[in-house]
Amino acid sequence: MKQKKRLETAVTILLGVVCVALFLRLAFRMRAVDAVAADQTPPPARPEASRVRVIPRTPATQALPESPALNLVAYQALESTPLTAPDRDPFSFAPTPQQIQASLRARQAAEAASAAPPGPPPPPPVPFKAVGYSVKDQGPMEAYLADQQQVYVVHEGDVFDKTYRVLKITPALIEIEDESFHHTVELPFPE
Repeated sequence: MKQKKRLETAVTILLGVVCVALFLRLAFRMRAVDAVAADQTPPPARPEASRVRVIPRTPATQALPESPALNLVAYQALESTPLTAPDRDPFSFAPTPQQIQASLRARQAAEAASAAPPGPPPPPPVPFKAVGYSVKDQGPMEAYLADQQQVYVVHEGDVFDKTYRVLKITPALIEIEDESFHHTVELPFPE
């Protein structure tokens, strides 16, 4: 227990010495900066040149200085120039004029689209699935279609389920037309 207490005391003393050393280093550096700034004081201004001329900021004049010393003349000139009024409040989150115009255009496009008459409804999907086909003795091909309840055996030109007509049967697919909507669908055979 005593060793732990001694170790804590030693670490505390060591940290105290480090803090004092850092504080002294900071104090000496501040004194050095004050000395450099005092060495670079500008010469007394003549009465006719007491005004500071403001040079407009260009990329060439915005370059970093050669030395880290503070140039008081340049700082005072910068402080004396009035700031331009901001074109918007940086703390308000209102939309910009470009965003307002974009939203107006989008709203007008949506209104124009909704004002157009709706097109015809899409035809319902075909409830059949092509199951297979067969060819019998050089005769016409026949195809097998199935829905949820029944299997249909059809040939080209046949009408089945009262509204569907078989247009073409090939080894790859069967083409049928929904006569009530005049919609043609190709159903591929499974491989």
